[in-house]
Amino acid sequence: FNIREELTEKENSLLDLLGTEVKTQLFNERRQNFCTDITYVRYLRARDWDTKASKEMLVNSLQWRDEFKPEELTAEEVRGEMDNEGKFFVHGRDKLGHPILVMRPRYDNTTAHEPKLK
Repeated sequence: FNIREELTEKENSLLDLLGTEVKTQLFNERRQNFCTDITYVRYLRARDWDTKASKEMLVNSLQWRDEFKPEELTAEEVRGEMDNEGKFFVHGRDKLGHPILVMRPRYDNTTAHEPKLK
């Protein structure tokens, strides 16, 4: 899947610009693995293709990911959240085959707040 094929010429140039600006923030392999074209497009879309705002949001996300390491979470660490009836469910897979996890916070009935930060 190539996200660039679905973008306009202007969107592709903004994607290139964001990628170039963020490369200075990629100091480790974990960050490099997270920062793909698809990730950049998600952040650009979230900030209406404003590269400055997208970069700020992405850098904040990278800092959060460095602190909490969500890619290292295990099922056991979130068992209480998963057992929360109706709060999470898998709703198919994305174009890359990753499961799409839908979260409905209104069904939250747990009291442990620290795991929720992850």
